[in-house]
Amino acid sequence: MPLSLPSIQNLRLRPKRPQHADLTPKLPSPPSPPAKLEQPQEIAATIPYEILHAIFATAMRPSSSDIDLAEKDRLSANIRAFSHVCGQWRHAAMGHSILWIHAADFSRHSPPALAYYLRLSRPHAIDVGHRAAPWCLAGGRGLIILNNLQEDCHRVRQWNIDVRVDYQLSNLEFFFKNADGTSSYPVHTLRQIGVCMLPDEAWKRLVPTLQKLSLSHSGIHLTPSMDLSNLTELSLRNPDQSRNATYDIVEVIALLRGTPQLQFLRLSEALKPTTQLTPIAANQQVDLPQLRHVSLSESQWQNGYHLLLLISVLQMPSECGLDLSLPPLSEEQVQTYLVAAGNVQQTLHGGPWSPSMLVPRVELTMQKYDRRGFQLTLGTIPSPQVTLDWNGTQGSDGVNDYLDDYFNPPSLPVGERMYPPISISFCNTDALDSLSVARTLAPRAFLRTTSLRLSFDRQSFHSASEDTIHQASDTLFSALINMRGVSTLTLDETTAVMAFPIIHRATFSKSDGSQTPYLPKMQVIAIESTNARMGKIQADLGSRRMDMLTIIARYVYWRGELGLPIRVDWVDGPPSVQAPKSWHPGGCRF
Repeated sequence: MPLSLPSIQNLRLRPKRPQHADLTPKLPSPPSPPAKLEQPQEIAATIPYEILHAIFATAMRPSSSDIDLAEKDRLSANIRAFSHVCGQWRHAAMGHSILWIHAADFSRHSPPALAYYLRLSRPHAIDVGHRAAPWCLAGGRGLIILNNLQEDCHRVRQWNIDVRVDYQLSNLEFFFKNADGTSSYPVHTLRQIGVCMLPDEAWKRLVPTLQKLSLSHSGIHLTPSMDLSNLTELSLRNPDQSRNATYDIVEVIALLRGTPQLQFLRLSEALKPTTQLTPIAANQQVDLPQLRHVSLSESQWQNGYHLLLLISVLQMPSECGLDLSLPPLSEEQVQTYLVAAGNVQQTLHGGPWSPSMLVPRVELTMQKYDRRGFQLTLGTIPSPQVTLDWNGTQGSDGVNDYLDDYFNPPSLPVGERMYPPISISFCNTDALDSLSVARTLAPRAFLRTTSLRLSFDRQSFHSASEDTIHQASDTLFSALINMRGVSTLTLDETTAVMAFPIIHRATFSKSDGSQTPYLPKMQVIAIESTNARMGKIQADLGSRRMDMLTIIARYVYWRGELGLPIRVDWVDGPPSVQAPKSWHPGGCRF
């Protein structure tokens, strides 16, 4: 049927639908690429050499002349990183030799790398090894490094070496001289472990320049005729007896008279074995006005007695610390020690006791050293062997800073002094004997302290017999009975099991029969939680845990009834057992 004209006019033209539609979304076209940015290497290459040297010198500046191992490693990594940025930085770094004096690591670098870094640091002074990581001289690697060092040994100012058995018969004289027999940089530090062969002529050149000397298991024997007047640090540990390197007490006194600048002294198993007690006249005094810390230890009772005599003749300043480790004694030997300890106490820390001296927190620790005996340690500083180890991580600068802070705390009242840091360790079958000697050496530490921390070795006392625990408890009671000024008592959980029954005792007034606790001024007991540290032992302690909480509750209520309330705080995390709410009114807080 033909369409009419109006029908044709009403027709609308529609676009033809494509047969295959493109369903892919259209993304906008990317903008035109920007102008090319300069790469970091290209920017770095435009910095003038003078500015590069200033940057390097600032980044490589050591904090002191005797840096710790972490800082040495950081400086070594810095200069090696700078030299790899680009060619210009590498050229600038390699042309500035003073930047490379800490680059060589004798413990980790290969012999070719060491030779390379030694060459870059010429002609400046260098250190071989570090006090916390001495260079281990052993094997074929050690022989190659020795050969490489011969050209640079005249530049060494510090030798920190561990000589192993295969090098103990080697003549290492060339360490301390160059080809013409002189030294460009005087050696001021020698820390040596093991036997080292050094002819007398080498010693004569070396000793007068030494400021720091540490000999451990060494065959070198010092004599009073040597010039040790520049020494500020002296450490003699376990000299080789087979080479007659040990000392008698008279030799030690004569030796120390030649060290007027000495600041740090350590004698550990340095005395000759003897069966006789050598008397020392009181007028044989040794004046050491700059002495800061003394560390003495012996395992033979006669030598331990001689150490006490040595302390009594040392003229030390009042701000001088003492770390003393004494050997086991028989009952008769204890009486001999008590007499010597009484003499030591009269001269300890520069003179008689000063009433204005403040005593910091006292640390009293006990552990078993064999099947029957105990090691008791009394001190005013925790872990003195680590904290005051001037040949370890701290270094002498760190120890000096620590002692300065110790003696001058911000809270120190004007006109008063701090009781010096002291640590006395004593091994004995009867811990009460140990306590008697320690109390004689430092009576004011017991009588004047207001803060006390008690700690028993968890491992040794966990499986201890009832007799052992009873002996330890008696010793603890004997210590606490005279510490009536304590206001803060800190315990770990293991110690608390034994301590609370002991302090839950009282003295009675003869006039009215009233009770007074043995620690009448105590206000706070802090219990250090061991939940995260004890592992298996914590699970075993769980059976005692509830008993301990009950004991604490009884003690708190008892103090409240006497009108002397206390507060019990749990330190380092909450206990695994919730305390009864009724404890809070009595002053117990968890």
